[in-house]
Amino acid sequence: MSDPLLDVQDISVSFRTPRGLHTALRNLSLSIHRGETVTLMGESGSAKSTALFTLAQGLAANAQITSGKVLFEGRDLLELPASEMREIRGRRIAMVFQDPTAALNPTMTIGDQLLDVVQRHLRLSGPAARRAEALDLLQLMQFPDPGRVFSSYPHNLSGGMRQRASIALALAGQPDLLLLDEPTTGLDALVQDALLRILKELQAKRGFAMLFVTHDFTVVNAVSDRICVLYSGEQVETGPLAALCDIPGHPYTSGLLAAVPHLGTAGLPRPIPGQVDRSPERFSRCVFCTRCPMVQDRCRSERPDLRKVGSREVRCHFTDTEMLRVPRPAEHKTLRKPDGSAAPLISARGLAVRYDRPGMFRSRASKSFLAVRGVDFDIYPGETLAIVGESGSGKSSIARSLMRLSQYTSGTLSWEGKEVGPLGGGDLQRFRSRVQMVFQNPASSLNPYHNIGELVSRPLVCQGLQRSEALERTKRMLDAVSLSSEHFLHRRPADLSGGEKQRVALARAFVSRPDLVVLDEPTTALDVSIQAQILGLLAELQHETNCAYLLISHDLALVEAMSDRIVVMRCGAFVETGPPADIIANPKDDYTRELLRAGGAVRLA
Repeated sequence: MSDPLLDVQDISVSFRTPRGLHTALRNLSLSIHRGETVTLMGESGSAKSTALFTLAQGLAANAQITSGKVLFEGRDLLELPASEMREIRGRRIAMVFQDPTAALNPTMTIGDQLLDVVQRHLRLSGPAARRAEALDLLQLMQFPDPGRVFSSYPHNLSGGMRQRASIALALAGQPDLLLLDEPTTGLDALVQDALLRILKELQAKRGFAMLFVTHDFTVVNAVSDRICVLYSGEQVETGPLAALCDIPGHPYTSGLLAAVPHLGTAGLPRPIPGQVDRSPERFSRCVFCTRCPMVQDRCRSERPDLRKVGSREVRCHFTDTEMLRVPRPAEHKTLRKPDGSAAPLISARGLAVRYDRPGMFRSRASKSFLAVRGVDFDIYPGETLAIVGESGSGKSSIARSLMRLSQYTSGTLSWEGKEVGPLGGGDLQRFRSRVQMVFQNPASSLNPYHNIGELVSRPLVCQGLQRSEALERTKRMLDAVSLSSEHFLHRRPADLSGGEKQRVALARAFVSRPDLVVLDEPTTALDVSIQAQILGLLAELQHETNCAYLLISHDLALVEAMSDRIVVMRCGAFVETGPPADIIANPKDDYTRELLRAGGAVRLA
């Protein structure tokens, strides 16, 4: 095999903090060849992004690289002066960020941003040649109207279009290495599938290498040649995709695979018990020993070496891979089955939602857009009804209408036989105390100026409960979602991880003992291990309280594990509905089949 394009040798990174030097990444070694795709996997806090920003020389000012080399075509990037690194960054090594809105300049059109990169890095003669190159890039990204996108500002584009534009921007310098930091988080399955296919096609044409950071096994399965698994700042396993997915060599890799929902597999995925160890002394032993189901005394006292095991490298004292076959998901033992003979909690008949788009000038008439087109549905006590579909299909419009965050245009929406639309004052407040919502982004739904106790108890205070009683119920609810009230009651959202914030959002939704909870993409941005914990928690809370769920998601495997009925939605209308087993095994509509194909399935032995 030829020499690697990128050769990372024994890199360690620490951060200066008020408490001293904190080691975030230790002894990472990996190589990437031209035309190859390597994926960094691991939970939040595993140092994936630290590794990526080390390669791009974009670490924070308080970071310190304490050992190692980053060889790019034989030259150590860590030894290059800033002027030479600027020439490499963008031209030879480019990066695609997780949030395209933050990566794109909101004051410049997409075309101007592309022209800026093309002019800097490519030797093209004249404005016409540079404009043609920019339009070719947009054509490569499969925009149906490249000219319109060229003249558009970022806010004129959808999320998927913005991400494609940011990828075009990264490719404008014709780099040899593309670094991608969670580039598909929050995108629906069809948009994600299109982006990944575009990247693989361009890689085949241009021969560039890719280093992906992702927590999504669908992405891993679609693009990876090799996987590097990180845990708590340490490389625990590296090897080919097929080898790691079929028979993982490290217990942590096995735990990650078991935490992923799989289409056609009954039951909820298994979460990895415990929390990531971030103590300074963790590198003196096995970093996974506090959560490993096969831990031995040796693991607690001796750090394992990274050893060659067949086609992979594994950091474990015990590398008998037969012990590590992926455990199947736990059976979902239902304590209560939804009572289909009971009266529905909520019923919709001919529900339609129309949005008015005002004209740019007063002389122009408003334009309207029909987001939901006369749909019918019922939700029963103890039932989970899931709505799936691509972005813009109308899922969130239904949720917002149900919560009375926006008003539906026509049709009826009844709560226990009473029309929801006219509710106001005390009636609306009582309705909202019985119907709660968990939003997709817990960080934006939690007031950063209030502590966790205040956030969770707020619904109870609004209902008129005494503060002492509200506080006691808040403590019990935090304990129920595995957030110790002793440690979390007085902390603020900024002090919590993503998974902990989502648990706070669940505690706030359930503390008022609602009859219906609307779950709007509740696990999209979470690592698979945290996602499995949240899914298990949702199942337990539903069994204990007999509440109903309206689950909105683009993840069909997750929906299959959680729901009693699935509704497939497209362009504001329902195209197919039925039990999960029927929808997954025998879809009737071509659009459902396309969603299933795009969602993919993680390979299992």
